[in-house]
Amino acid sequence: MSRTEKRRKFIINVFFWLIIITAFYLFMKFAFWPIFPFIFAFFLTMALQKPIDKITSRTRLKPALVGTFLVLVITAAALFIVFAIGVKLTNELKSFAQYLSQRVNDLPAVVTEIENWLLRVITFLPDSLEQAAANFIRRYAESFSVPGGSDTGLDLSWLKSPLGSVWDMAKQIPSFILALVITVVSSCFMVTSYKDIKDFIYKQLSEEKGRKLSQTKTVMLSTIGKITKAYCLLILITFSEVSIGLGLLKLTGIFDVNYILVIALVTALVDIIPVLGTGTILIPWSAYLLITGEFGGGIGILVIYAIITVIRQIIEPKLVAGQVGLPPVVAIMSMYIGAKVFGPIGIFLLPLCVILVKLLNDKGIISIFKTGREEKDKENEALPQTTENKA
Repeated sequence: MSRTEKRRKFIINVFFWLIIITAFYLFMKFAFWPIFPFIFAFFLTMALQKPIDKITSRTRLKPALVGTFLVLVITAAALFIVFAIGVKLTNELKSFAQYLSQRVNDLPAVVTEIENWLLRVITFLPDSLEQAAANFIRRYAESFSVPGGSDTGLDLSWLKSPLGSVWDMAKQIPSFILALVITVVSSCFMVTSYKDIKDFIYKQLSEEKGRKLSQTKTVMLSTIGKITKAYCLLILITFSEVSIGLGLLKLTGIFDVNYILVIALVTALVDIIPVLGTGTILIPWSAYLLITGEFGGGIGILVIYAIITVIRQIIEPKLVAGQVGLPPVVAIMSMYIGAKVFGPIGIFLLPLCVILVKLLNDKGIISIFKTGREEKDKENEALPQTTENKA
């Protein structure tokens, strides 16, 4: 292949992937949420095929009836869980809002304590450096002494009305109900005609493309199912650990906390985000309590964090064993780009898409980058020939 042909091939590949990335961006930005109910309904229908086959093989019920029943049961169970948790969280959010407001009012005193401690620490420096450091500390301490300090641009006034975001979410309830109804109805229709939809799609494809589509479906369902199951278990375990730990602190009178479920849920959700973890919530909270003189609560939360870390190191390899993770740099990049381009949902969505692309590439279904599998295949093909030649 000449140099000109190589350049032409490179340029064509670059434009091809630019078109793919642009189409993906436009779809996720403008089309994903409007058609999300139908996407979710289709994936739910595919996931229910095995349970439907098992039930229909043991009974004389029709697949359409079994599928519709399962969709309605899953919907009812999900709504019950969300409603039960929502009622409890709403009650605790009131207490949590009061706690945040109190802590915001106490912030100037805490900043003053930290400022005085830092000024005592830097006394060993030479006079000129000590003076420069002291001026630096005082300047930034003043900006934190009042919420919304102009020097740093930090605005903490939103903490005084955290229920405002809850009200904003409440205004989205009609849209959520409409999307939920469409999802349930679409799932019921799809589950009754899944085989017809499947046959129609495969008739539009060649045999080779149909085979790759079938492999892609298997990989996606298996990967998404395993990852979802593993991380749901991790969330449940972390949520239980934090809830039990804070409950024991309250029961023994070491630390009075009335918003256990809120803290436990937020901590569990942050824990599954790559690079972060429970320490993102518990360590600053413990440090704050220790600085403000609440030593029992601060030490207790540190103990909870240590227990969670130890248990996480033991159970995580077993729960997510065999799952394809991302290198830390790729995980951070995908999270940051996803958040910037697609909003908060992109923190989870884009890393999942990258994992799926990596899996499909490793399986040979698509070919985007080299993995070393090609060389191994060539070696395996050449091995029998070498053996025959020796014979």
